Amino acid sequence: MPTSEKIVFLFGSGISIPAELPSTEDITQILLRGEGIVRATDGTYYLGDSQSGYNLTDEYVPRVKAFLERIKLEIDAFYPEDSHETNYEDFYYMASQIRDCEDGEYDNPAIKPLIDKIYPDIKPLLDKRENDTHYDWTLLDLAAESANCIRDVVWRCLLRVSKRLDHLQLIKRRICLPIGNSLLPSAQPGLASRSQSSRQSRIRFMSRPHLLEKCNRRGKMY
Repeated sequence: MPTSEKIVFLFGSGISIPAELPSTEDITQILLRGEGIVRATDGTYYLGDSQSGYNLTDEYVPRVKAFLERIKLEIDAFYPEDSHETNYEDFYYMASQIRDCEDGEYDNPAIKPLIDKIYPDIKPLLDKRENDTHYDWTLLDLAAESANCIRDVVWRCLLRVSKRLDHLQLIKRRICLPIGNSLLPSAQPGLASRSQSSRQSRIRFMSRPHLLEKCNRRGKMY
């Protein structure tokens, strides 16, 4: 009697590119340009038109953009030339470490020299400007807002509806193939009438799970 065998497909984040979802580089450039990023009054960031409705984009987004550009210089300098393309995950990692150090969440002596190095360049971003609604800015505020912005922009980019999925047909074909002397469940006699959705339910896609995990607290991912 045939025995069923299970297959698990493991995909990298690139599986979403043929579906016309943004790549890691696309999302990184959105953050570095700052264009189309809106900071709402409830503290969240979204992609849209900053001219529609009241928001705090002009006060927050340019600061976040400048902060990311500054820490990008440090990340770029860390890696040998052309060995690593700095991306939003690097930004989040560094911004969250600075945030945690500044708010006392974690003791991290290695971060203090970095803060001392970049602070002269960051200091002008903390100065209060005309029409600012925020109280006096601190490095903690800037790092926390940057981490929040990265998180919100990434999940909103990945929330887009896929425009095409035909590149996944190879998976459908694969689960209908026999393995050795046995058949996968979807190809066994008597199971051919199962719906397409039933077969697809066996497939689990894994794409950037670390950025889609539940947040235990605002701006902090576990």
